[in-house]
Amino acid sequence: MILSYDYRRLDRDFAAARSRLTGSFRDEYQRTTATVVAPTAKKYQGVVKATVAKPPGGEAPAASVVSASPDSAVVLLFVNRSPGAPRSRALAST
Repeated sequence: MILSYDYRRLDRDFAAARSRLTGSFRDEYQRTTATVVAPTAKKYQGVVKATVAKPPGGEAPAASVVSASPDSAVVLLFVNRSPGAPRSRALAST
């Protein structure tokens, strides 16, 4: 999942995510992870797990194709994310 990462292996996690992306979105992902996400994840020891949400009945994941063509697709996903870092969880509970 492109929204999951662990501060101990950011290069590997971000490279795996980039391998699933294309075009300008991949470029923007590269810029954002390098300038915003990575420094913050390292500073706060961020570990984020993202999964595509599933309805309560356990049916198919909460995903839908918005549009598609022979060489591209727009997909809508509902995603659950864990809290980001041990420090942020401690602050949220006080």
